[in-house]
Amino acid sequence: MQQRGAAEVGSDEFGRAFGDTLRRAREERRWSQRRLAEEIARYGVKLDASAITRIERGTREVKLREANAIARCMHLLLDDLVESPEHDPYDRFMRTHIAAIECAMRARAQLAEMVQFLLRASKIVDAYPYLAPINVVDGQLDGTAGEAFLSRHAPDFPEVEPEVMLDVTPRVRDLLNQVAVAASQDIVGSPEEPDAAT
Repeated sequence: MQQRGAAEVGSDEFGRAFGDTLRRAREERRWSQRRLAEEIARYGVKLDASAITRIERGTREVKLREANAIARCMHLLLDDLVESPEHDPYDRFMRTHIAAIECAMRARAQLAEMVQFLLRASKIVDAYPYLAPINVVDGQLDGTAGEAFLSRHAPDFPEVEPEVMLDVTPRVRDLLNQVAVAASQDIVGSPEEPDAAT
C-alpha cells in the first residue's frame, strides 16, 4: 500500500479550501455553476459545470489559468480564493484597496484613450464629411462635420450589447456613476504656467 506524501495532503487541503471559497463566492452572487462557466469563458477558459462541481468539492485540481479567470470574472483577487482564515484582515483590505486603485487608473487611461480615438475620428470626418451623416439645424451645418460626429456619438459611445452589461445592484451602479464622474475629472492636466524667470 502506497503512502501519500505531505505535498499531496497539502494539495488536497488547498483544493478543498479553494473549492469551498469558490462555492461561497458563487452562491453569494446567486450564480449557478453553468452561469459561472459562461462568465469564465469570457476570459478564454473553458470549464463546464461538472468541472466546476469537482473543483468546488476539491476532487479536481484547479490550474493557475483557470483560477485567474475565476477570480477575474468574480471581481476577486486570486488571494481571496486561496487565503486561509489566519490571514490578517488589514492585509486583505490593503490588497483589495490597492487592486481597486490600480483598476481605476487603468480605467482612466482607457477612458482617455477612447476620447483620443473619438477626436481622431472627428478629424477624419472633418477631412471627409461624406463619411458620417451631418447634423443639420434649419438647413445649416451644426458646427463642423467632426463636431457634429462628436456631439452625436460621445454621449452614447460605445454601444454595448445587453449580454456584456455588468450585472450589478443599484447601489453598485450608483457607485460606478460616481466613480465615472471622478475618473473623467483631471484626466487632462492643466497647461503649465510659463516660468517668469525665463
